[in-house]
Amino acid sequence: DNSNSFSVIGPYLADKGYTVVAIDHMGHGHSSHSPNCQMNQFPKYVFHVKEVLQQLQWDTATLIGHSMGGGISTFEQKPSTAVATMRKALDEEAKFHQKEITIGGGRLYNSVNEATMARMATVKRFPGEQFISPEAALQLIKRGTYPARVTDQTDEHFFDEPSDTEEVRFRHDPKLTLPSYTYSTHEQIHAFLDSITAPTLYLSGEKGWPYSSTSEMDQRFKILSDKNLLKHIHSAGSHHLHLDPDHAATAAQNIFEFLE
Repeated sequence: DNSNSFSVIGPYLADKGYTVVAIDHMGHGHSSHSPNCQMNQFPKYVFHVKEVLQQLQWDTATLIGHSMGGGISTFEQKPSTAVATMRKALDEEAKFHQKEITIGGGRLYNSVNEATMARMATVKRFPGEQFISPEAALQLIKRGTYPARVTDQTDEHFFDEPSDTEEVRFRHDPKLTLPSYTYSTHEQIHAFLDSITAPTLYLSGEKGWPYSSTSEMDQRFKILSDKNLLKHIHSAGSHHLHLDPDHAATAAQNIFEFLE
């Protein structure tokens, strides 16, 4: 996904008086790809969020994340010594590599509509009964593709939104589909959750991504609930309920009421 994931929630909260910043993580949307010698690892995204906050000169902020973004927000609240150490290593590594965007590869789609249908089909292959509406998929496709006529990332039209009828390719970093070589244990996740001190809203859809272990999720909920920090709203919708037109307004209202 990309920052268009917040194309409903962002304007809604802005109209309520909040300053909203939606970002494209590295390898997503309009952001650069990592060099071919680097993998897109989860800890990097935590650092990038912190860097955005530093650039904005914000001492405090409410973090709203979808899917992977929710996990990033969890880790963002309490970085560990190990994460800080990895940050130093990544800073050193970055000195030797120039950011780049890989273009010209991947499947060619005859139109934005065909790419949108492909995005919807991909979600159907996910576990459970997940779905994404055409409207939601289109929002992601608009920022997640580039006109196939562009063959050089320095082309002034590289970041143009493709027209409905022209051929397109996906612009995300192909390395995003590779498996990660870093995973957290249940004990590590519990430790991060236990370190959270901020009130937390968790939105889930009835046909969202199924839990691999209900008992494990119950344990995670309990860690925050025991500290009276968790509000969990389970409602109609799927994994992209915040973007699907039938459920996005409810999700936005739930977030606003939580913030208020």
